[in-house]
Order: sequence, then C-alpha cells, then structure tokens
Amino acid sequence: MIRNRILCDGAEDYSSYKAFIYRYTLIKDTPSPTNPKKILKKGTWYYGSHLGDIDDPYWESCENEDFRILFASPEEFFDLEIIALYEKYSVAKMEEDMHLRENAKEVMSDMSFNGHTGFMKKDMFIDRDKVKKFVNEINKRTESKWPITYEDKKDHKGDKVRSLQVRDKDDKKHQSDIKDLINDANGVVDLDKNPNIDPVVICQDRQLEDWDDTDDTRIDGNMTTGAITNRGCKATHVPVMRVPVEDHSHLNENELRHASYMLNRSGKKKRKNTDVDDATKFIFDRISQMGKYEHDTKPNRDMIEHDYDLSRQQVKKVMSNVTDRIYEHKQSQQNMVYIDYTDAEKEAYVSELKELHEDTIIFFASALMADKIPARLLTEIQKDVEQSKCDDREPYKKIIIAVHFSQSKTARDDWRINLWPNLAKMWENLNSDYSLDYEEFDLTRADTK
Repeated sequence: MIRNRILCDGAEDYSSYKAFIYRYTLIKDTPSPTNPKKILKKGTWYYGSHLGDIDDPYWESCENEDFRILFASPEEFFDLEIIALYEKYSVAKMEEDMHLRENAKEVMSDMSFNGHTGFMKKDMFIDRDKVKKFVNEINKRTESKWPITYEDKKDHKGDKVRSLQVRDKDDKKHQSDIKDLINDANGVVDLDKNPNIDPVVICQDRQLEDWDDTDDTRIDGNMTTGAITNRGCKATHVPVMRVPVEDHSHLNENELRHASYMLNRSGKKKRKNTDVDDATKFIFDRISQMGKYEHDTKPNRDMIEHDYDLSRQQVKKVMSNVTDRIYEHKQSQQNMVYIDYTDAEKEAYVSELKELHEDTIIFFASALMADKIPARLLTEIQKDVEQSKCDDREPYKKIIIAVHFSQSKTARDDWRINLWPNLAKMWENLNSDYSLDYEEFDLTRADTK
C-alpha cells in the first residue's frame, strides 16, 4: 500500500497529458516476503511509465515478486512520486528506457526492483568497475595475489583444459608468432626472465552456461597455450595463474568474457588485440542475445571504446556489424541469406535494367562507396557522350544507378535514409538536363541449399 503520493505540477489535470513517469520508493527496511533472511533496504525503488492518468485503477507492471507482494499488502510500504507528464506515451517510454540505461549500475543493484536496464537481465549486466579490479589483479603478473606456477605442457594439450572462446576466429599466424618469440628466448617462459610472455589464466571450478558441470576454465592465453604445446616450440612448461573459485564466482559469465577481452587490449607486443570482429561477436552473442536486446547504447559504446581501446570509428563499425548480424540472423530464421554478388552477376543485372529502360545510362555502384558516385556520374555521362557520336544519336538524358549493399543491411538503410536523399538533392541543385534515379540489388534470397 502507498503511504504518500507526491505529484508534479499538472498531474491532477487529466486533460493536460496522456502518459507519465513514476517511481515507487520503499519507506523502511523490510524483510523480503520471498526470502526472510534478506532485508530489502529503505530507499529501494521501482521506476516506470504509464499510458493514462494517475487515478487509473492499475498501472504498475513490476515483475519483481517481493515488490508485488508488498504492493498488494494493506500495510504501507511505499511512497509514490509522479515525476513527469507527457502528451505521448512513446516519449514517456523512451525517457524511461533512457533513464534505466544511463543508470544501469544502480538498476542492477539490490536497491532497484526493476532488475533490468530496459533491455537486459541482471545476470547479463556487466559491472565494469568490478571487472577492472579483477583484470588489474591479473595484470600484476608475478606480483598478483594469485601465484604463477609452471606446469608441464603435456597437461595443457588439446582439450585437457576447458577454454572460454571469445575470439571471432582463430589466428594461426599469431600463434606462430608467439612460438617464434618463445623460441627466440630459447624456450624460456619464466615471467621474470621473459617479459614478452603473459601467464595463461585459469579460473578453477568455473560453471559456464553451456556446460553441465564445473571445471577449470582457461579465460586468457589460448594462443600462448597453443604455441607452447606446438611440436616445434622449445618451451617445456606453461606459465599459469590459477584463480580460486571464491575469487571469480562473483563475476557472471558476461563479466568473465568481458575480462577476457580486456586482457587482450592494446599495448602488449605478444598479444593480438581485441579487435572489431571480436567486439562484434561479444556484443551480438552476449549483449544483444542475437537481437533480443538493444545493442547500440551509450553504455555499450563507452564500454568497448574504453575497455578494449577501440577508436570511435571502430566502435561505430562494431555497432554497424552487429546490426547486420541481427538482420542476417532474422533472415536465416526465414530461410533467407545475404547475396554475395560477383561482378558478372552485377553486370548481368545492369543488362536486365537496360532492356527495361531504353535510352538510359545505367551502371552499378556500391552504397559503401557513395562518396565516389558523383565523380562516377560525370565519367559515365562523358562515356555516353563519346559513344553517342559513334552511334550517331543524341546523348541519353536519363541515368539509373544500380546500387548494391555489400551484404549489409546497415548500408542499405544508410543509402535509403541519408545517402540517396543527399545525392538527389545535390543533383537537383545542379539544374542538370539529366534525370537521376536508382534501382536496388536484392539484399537477400531464399537459401536453397
């Protein structure tokens, strides 16, 4: 039950708004109805939006069981604050989602009944500060509280130690480079003597989502392990840092994977840095859950920019890649696949268009190379002028660009929303005698394999 209602100006004038944002706040420390050993602290809150007015009989939608039980109780447990009023529910919902994302860390704490950031479950949330502390301890190397041991390399061959795979793809050349680096040091992998080698990091007795049992799990050093266990490597032992279960169990799986990416950040000669493809894999697989949750958010951008040392342009590319993977995933569920056109297929499509559009200049171009199209237009016009002299005809005055999108929905969206309107406007401002239009290559087709 509610103790006090705190209303913003205009809340009682129902005609002045269509939706609002509200917050319930727990007014006292309270034993959890579902877990009597747990105390819900005073100040724990629930934040939401509603379509309607403040006197609607029902409008909270909290899924937290503790909240729902306390809310239905005749005892007073909450204060209700009406924070802001809106003419459109879509705007109120957008403001709610933005607030939850921007305050994600607090939302994920025990001081919130929301239990999500508008898009993400608690066990998926990444506490960056917590992960950084964990990574910083690993990066102390021989000064870490987790000692370095040197284990026989035969105990690390093949699948003898379970591995957390975070790379988008294996890099055999990088593994070979590590092997050569070790061999140049005559097989020495002692961290005090060879600063170019990092320890292999293993979390002991780790539970992973895709495994039924707990087991020692390598979270960093897959390439180093592969290099050392290679037949041509002179090293006989693997430098290992084993993290006890009590020192990693506080990290959820997304946080553990994030730590693994952070351990591959730039600045170390012997490492292959976490790159755009790796970050794309993480955001697509773990953060967006293959499109289930929103991926292109400020917290996610900040995380991969600062924790993986990616440039802003690289971050932009990651988000674009994830958008394309989500689209590809959805298309695959409908038995559709991206089309990878050959030059011959592009020329064939241009020929088809020429049969449909007589007396027209037609050529193909990529939306990813839109900045080159204005110069290409002038080139194609000049070619047609020269050809018209040979054919004893007037130059064509119509132009059609056959645009392909290089297997990218992002490129197609950008073309439709930004690039083509800008090009069309520029062309119109030239007051040219030539008309300009475009046709699209199909982005996907049915998978007949």
